[in-house]
Amino acid sequence: MWQTRRAFWADRAAHEAQVRENILSLAATRARHLGNDPETDRYDPDLWTDEFAFLNRPGRAEIQVELFCDYRTNMAAYPAWQRWLRRNQPRTLVLWGRHDASFQAQ
Repeated sequence: MWQTRRAFWADRAAHEAQVRENILSLAATRARHLGNDPETDRYDPDLWTDEFAFLNRPGRAEIQVELFCDYRTNMAAYPAWQRWLRRNQPRTLVLWGRHDASFQAQ
């Protein structure tokens, strides 16, 4: 998943079609909701079919691709945010789903 996205950030023109599939397809939309959870029967398919329908309304795909292109600036800022968090140690609630493929434990 992230390999396709990083390639897009490096060369948008060459990889935009792949990233559109990677973030906008029905399979990708479904995967965002299910992650790697082995108990997929617990999920209501309306979760991803509703999101997919919304993403496929006129103009929505272009908005999502632009937002995702801009996300690379968030990634570049992670080291600064991490330094700030280490230095200031604010009270923080961090939620993470163990089956979320986007945010894997290291």
